[in-house]
Amino acid sequence: MYKLNIIAKKRELREKYRKVRKEVSEDFAIRAASLIEETFIENIIISESKIVAGYIPRDGEINVIPLMQKLQGLGHKIIVPIVDQNSDYLLFQEWKIDSQIENYIVPNIVITPLIAFDQNLNRLGFGGGWYDRTIEKLRPLGSKFIGVAYDLQFCKQLPVEDHDQALDNIVTVYDKR
Repeated sequence: MYKLNIIAKKRELREKYRKVRKEVSEDFAIRAASLIEETFIENIIISESKIVAGYIPRDGEINVIPLMQKLQGLGHKIIVPIVDQNSDYLLFQEWKIDSQIENYIVPNIVITPLIAFDQNLNRLGFGGGWYDRTIEKLRPLGSKFIGVAYDLQFCKQLPVEDHDQALDNIVTVYDKR
């Protein structure tokens, strides 16, 4: 019964925060892409020539493509997650337009999308468990997982299950207006 309550609460929170994220104005979403780039670069220490995983934004997620381009320009290798039906966690490949899967790469840093987050660095995703399994698999290899979000996606306390994995840090942006 307790597990059913957690699942129902997560579903409710997903709906609420996806709606919040989608209601962000287009102007703020454009500014947020620039702000997240600036804030990430200023606050996340990345050694030279690291491998950084980003993502292709969807469903109102913060656009991290300018950040990925900036990091690439600073000499970092940029990779993106790939869902491989033969794996139960995300795999990563180099970010290239129209690229074919060549070799999978283990990232040093994973820029992680989320629907909501809390004060304990827990994240709520789409519910498929891909990032949770990926964090569990790659964290022992030294990968760090940095969430990016609008401050509006903050939830005081998210329900957490045994398989849920917390992030290492979260970078947020807020509308100063």
